[in-house]
Amino acid sequence: MKLDCMKPSKEWEAPFFKVLAKNDTGEGKGHQAGVLIPKSLRQYFPQLNGTTSSRQPTIDQRVNAELYDGEKFLSSVNTRYQYQSWSDTRSHESRLTDQLGPIHSIAQGGDVLVMQRNGLKQNRFRLTLIRKSSSHFELVLPVIGRRRWGAL
Repeated sequence: MKLDCMKPSKEWEAPFFKVLAKNDTGEGKGHQAGVLIPKSLRQYFPQLNGTTSSRQPTIDQRVNAELYDGEKFLSSVNTRYQYQSWSDTRSHESRLTDQLGPIHSIAQGGDVLVMQRNGLKQNRFRLTLIRKSSSHFELVLPVIGRRRWGAL
């Protein structure tokens, strides 16, 4: 059993991860969508220029992502990396949203999302869902320990 997402390669940079909260998945209630990207992981995503305001509550950039459920390829999508501020009523947070349904619909709180940026195309990512219920989870757990996100 191998997980290509667990190591850098000629094509893919070193992986980073996030343990998904319930609000990062289809289990979440409310109007939040997609995966919250903690501040310390923003360095792996394209820089967003500009300022959020009541007139411009989001700043975004489209990125391409290959979605996997473990080793199984699900889909290639054009998703959105954004800062959102709820019409400038709160501090902006970064999220990856739009077209993540193939992962979002099967993910549960506590699952791990392993992410990698393409070494040649900085707006291309590989997102691999490692479900708690999968045999791959046992491979990932010792590497992440008790951390909620970070580099692998």
